[in-house]
Amino acid sequence: MRRNAEGFSIASFDFNGRYNGTVQWRFDALSQHWLSVCREFLGHNGDSFKASWTGPLAHLATHFTSASGSAMLTSRVDDEIALSSVLIGGLSREADQWVLDAFLTSMRGVDLVRGSAPDSEPFRELLAIEHRPLMATVFWGNPRVTDQDYELVVELERHLAGVFFSPQQPG
Repeated sequence: MRRNAEGFSIASFDFNGRYNGTVQWRFDALSQHWLSVCREFLGHNGDSFKASWTGPLAHLATHFTSASGSAMLTSRVDDEIALSSVLIGGLSREADQWVLDAFLTSMRGVDLVRGSAPDSEPFRELLAIEHRPLMATVFWGNPRVTDQDYELVVELERHLAGVFFSPQQPG
């Protein structure tokens, strides 16, 4: 497992556990404005929180729990689930595995996942991805979340991951 100091990988999954692929994202490709907003949000709320954003983002909420360089987060829009993600930092193999196991247990325990998964091990590809740091995101496809709000929470989560993984920032 090799840790990328210039960016992170993003793996995408549908709510049924279907793997859509992985892309690389460079830290320098992230918006300085949104990094600043996300840095302030994480700094204000700490390592574990459930908090709403403010101002024009007040309809969004993030549930974030981190430990030893890895984290799980969920984004909601008007209290409707939009995304669930896991951030695997690659700093501690044990912590990474613990957080991955917790994330997979959580995802596989959702009725929607169990009822629509194409096989008995949804999200199994996540265990084979060795890129670190890694952000893996589950798109819930919630029809009550607009495309515009989906784009917004994707950007926010990407920038939260950028702050969390950045070598210049505590994560």
